[in-house]
Amino acid sequence: MWRGGGRTRQARLPPMSEEGSTRPADAEPYAALASVYDAVMEHVDYVLWAEYILSLIRTYRPDARDVLELGCGTGSLAVELTTLASYRYMATDASPAMIEVARRKMTRHGGQVQCQVADVRDLTLEDQFDIALLLYDSINYLLAEAEIRRMLSGVRRHLRRGGMFIFDQSTPANSLNNVESFEDSGESEEGFFARKSRFDEETNLHHTTFDISLKSGEFHEHHVQRAYAVDEMCALIGPADWDVIATLDGFSREPATGSSERVHWILEAV
Repeated sequence: MWRGGGRTRQARLPPMSEEGSTRPADAEPYAALASVYDAVMEHVDYVLWAEYILSLIRTYRPDARDVLELGCGTGSLAVELTTLASYRYMATDASPAMIEVARRKMTRHGGQVQCQVADVRDLTLEDQFDIALLLYDSINYLLAEAEIRRMLSGVRRHLRRGGMFIFDQSTPANSLNNVESFEDSGESEEGFFARKSRFDEETNLHHTTFDISLKSGEFHEHHVQRAYAVDEMCALIGPADWDVIATLDGFSREPATGSSERVHWILEAV
């Protein structure tokens, strides 16, 4: 669990210590990490993700013409999806730093994806869509139930009636079963990162810290996500706005269970 689209601000340059050396500057999630995010996510098979999501769209809303992606990160999924299918596509993220990287990537991709800064908790876009996506644990960054409800309400306003909202969530089982991946590191041309995680079973909060070394300085980010059980998430979905079409065990067509590590939800706007 280290993916999201929470509100961020740009990182500051690292302050100097009395000895003249630098110490890491605290930065909001993704303000510094955006520069090395693609290295952090190097293990992710975005083609597999795009093929799976496209199969869901074609099954449940085959006539879809346009897609709104929330929490798009640096736009890797948008690149793969629009390579596989032709949609009017808007990719959004709350982090200006992530959107800056995404825009550069889309320019290389041919400019067919529009990128915009937008917070999932306060959506005020000027259009409606057939499909909305919120993927790779982005929803887990919403720590309060009120934030989930506000997000769902905002997404509903931006979907046409009959539109589909496809999102995934990481469950407590994911954190409990994958302790071996709680620490890692990597680098790219932009810099170096080291990651450490811990999961609090009492609160279901997953804490991840990143120490990031860039040409502009040394930075430290603390990310907090909440692992929701399937029944918790179900209770937050308002029946007046949504029909729950499916809750799928990650990357399958099988129903999610209490032991599912990742759950893909498909909601229809009513």
